[in-house]
Amino acid sequence: MIKKKKNGFLKAAGIMLAVMMLAACVISGTLAKYISEGTVKSGSLSLTVASWDIDVMAAGDIDSHRLGDSGFSPEISSLDWTILANADDDVTATPAKGTIAPGTWGYAEILTITNNGDVNAIVAIEGLDTFLPDSYSNLEFKSVAVYEELSFFDLSSYSDLDSLDSLADEGQLSEGAEGYRIEKNGADNSIIYIYVCYYWAFDGNDTTDTDMAGNSIDFNSTTLTITAEQAQTVS
Repeated sequence: MIKKKKNGFLKAAGIMLAVMMLAACVISGTLAKYISEGTVKSGSLSLTVASWDIDVMAAGDIDSHRLGDSGFSPEISSLDWTILANADDDVTATPAKGTIAPGTWGYAEILTITNNGDVNAIVAIEGLDTFLPDSYSNLEFKSVAVYEELSFFDLSSYSDLDSLDSLADEGQLSEGAEGYRIEKNGADNSIIYIYVCYYWAFDGNDTTDTDMAGNSIDFNSTTLTITAEQAQTVS
């Protein structure tokens, strides 16, 4: 009797084991998936840091200098000035080349600042006001910064130095609190031109004007400090 029960138990256990093995085969078949394994070398990966290159060319130079170099300064002769007749004074003729006279105004380029780097920049220039001569009678001076050379503008309507400020609508830089903005190399407005200008009204103090005849007017000896820093917007 005990042997029969034992045989029955073993038989039941064998059946259960067979069922479990069959179930395992079925389940393992349904859960099977493709699998592959391999290796990939990292190769080489690098980043290029944007270049920073602000160049300055002074009047009279044939080569530009990287900002930070020393030993160069603008050299402007009387023949470097462009002389125009004052529109408001109805002056139709200018004096001999290289000279100025009442009823005229003119300009001379002193610096060209070029951004040859990969990011936009803000440039500040200190000392321009000190560089300009004192005003004499009806003769006044100022500096102007533009994105285009003044020779490209129609200047026939500019009758005094204040009217030069209207160049803002035609390309004059708007100087912010930190300085002038010049765009990165290859973009528009990546060069700024710095000019000194004079205006001499035709009517005014005739005695003082006459006393100035034949004399030379020298610009003040000073140091122009140019500071450039990366603009916050780099696009």
